[in-house]
Amino acid sequence: MHGNITDHQFRELIEQLTAHCPSVVPFVNWIDATYETFVDSPPSVKSLVRAIAASSPVCGFIRPNENVHGLIGELISGVNVFSCPVKVKLLHEECPVLFAALRDLGSSILPRTWRPMFQELLTKSLAPFIDGTSAPPASFSDVHADVLSFFPTLPKRRPRNFYLADATRRKEEICTKKHPGHSFFLPGIFTLFCPHGFNYGFEVMQKHESPNVPFTIFLTRFGKAPRIIIYDNACNLHSYCLNRNPVFFKDTIFLVDRFHWKNHKGCMRQRLYI
Repeated sequence: MHGNITDHQFRELIEQLTAHCPSVVPFVNWIDATYETFVDSPPSVKSLVRAIAASSPVCGFIRPNENVHGLIGELISGVNVFSCPVKVKLLHEECPVLFAALRDLGSSILPRTWRPMFQELLTKSLAPFIDGTSAPPASFSDVHADVLSFFPTLPKRRPRNFYLADATRRKEEICTKKHPGHSFFLPGIFTLFCPHGFNYGFEVMQKHESPNVPFTIFLTRFGKAPRIIIYDNACNLHSYCLNRNPVFFKDTIFLVDRFHWKNHKGCMRQRLYI
C-alpha cells in the first residue's frame, strides 16, 4: 500500500529516485513495506523523511565535526551505539531527528536499508568544506569605518570580499517564511545581541533585510564565527554562508528562534532555540 499515491505513481517515484538519488530507494521501500501508509508511520519517522526531503544544507542535519561523523560512521557499520551512554547522549544532542526515529523503532542499530542513504548524507555534509574558502586574515589596512554601523567592541577586522555566489541572480532562499510587509516601511536597523541580552551594536540597513547583513557583520567583525547564531531567517543565512565562506562558518550552529518558528515553510527545522 502506498497511501495517497497509485502504484503507477509509486513506480515513477522509485524510477526517479533510482536515476537521481539511488541511495534513498532502499529507505523508501522500507517505509512502504513496514507501514500500510506513510500516515501510519511514527511522527519521528515522518520528521526524518521531512528532514531528508528538505532543501536545508545537509550539514545542518549531520554536523561536520569529527565526533558526529565518527558516530554516524559507526551506525552505518552496524555498531550498537545505544550500548554506550556517551554515544547516546551525542546522538540525542547532535542528531535528535535520527535519535528519535531509532528510539521509536526500538532499534539499537541503524536498519540496513537506511545505511546507503546515511552514507551519502555523511559525504554531502562535508562537501561544502572541501577546498572551501576560508576567511582572509585580519587586516586593518583596507578596512574602512562604516558611518551607518556602531559596534564599539567589534571593530572591523577584514573586508567582506566578493564571492562567485554574489554574481548570480538565482534565488538562493531554501525556505519561504510568511511575514507581513508594507511598501512604506523603511529597511530598519539590524541589531546584534550576546546570549546574556547585551547589545553588541547595530547597523542601519540601506536595503531591506537579507542574509547578507548578518553574514557581513560576522565575517568582517569576528575573529572566529560564533558557535551558535540565533536568527529568524537562520535557514537561509546558513545556506548563504555556505555558498560564500563555508570554512569560516563550519562549526557554527544556525537556529531559528521560537517566535518565528511557525512561519517557516520549507526548511528542515531540525533545531529550535528554547
